[in-house]
Amino acid sequence: MLLVFAHPGPCTDCATYLDEISQVVDDLRSWGTRLVGVLPDGEDASPCPFPLLSDQSDEGRRRLGIGADEAAVILTDRWGEVFEVAAYGRDHDLPLPRQLIESAKIVDLTCGECNVPGPEWRNGGT
Repeated sequence: MLLVFAHPGPCTDCATYLDEISQVVDDLRSWGTRLVGVLPDGEDASPCPFPLLSDQSDEGRRRLGIGADEAAVILTDRWGEVFEVAAYGRDHDLPLPRQLIESAKIVDLTCGECNVPGPEWRNGGT
């Protein structure tokens, strides 16, 4: 799963970022990654091809160690274990969509502890 926490807003740069990553949703899904946007303050957003959650209380941010004024990208493996947390303060130096795909690929193909097969197993060997 890939969680994208937007800045408290309205933040036009975060809205633009959500639009940009909307273009790679199918690529992320092909690597077993589901994308979820998390918006503070219950703000409205343009329709996205992935779920948008409201974190009005900032509880989700606090539990993940993300500041209330930060944007962040969190990547988990298929069991929900956090693989990567990247917080970005007030900056918008968020990972490019192609970087998100590469990270999703690594998480999907890597399981050093249990050696569970990656997408080739899920797709019946194709």
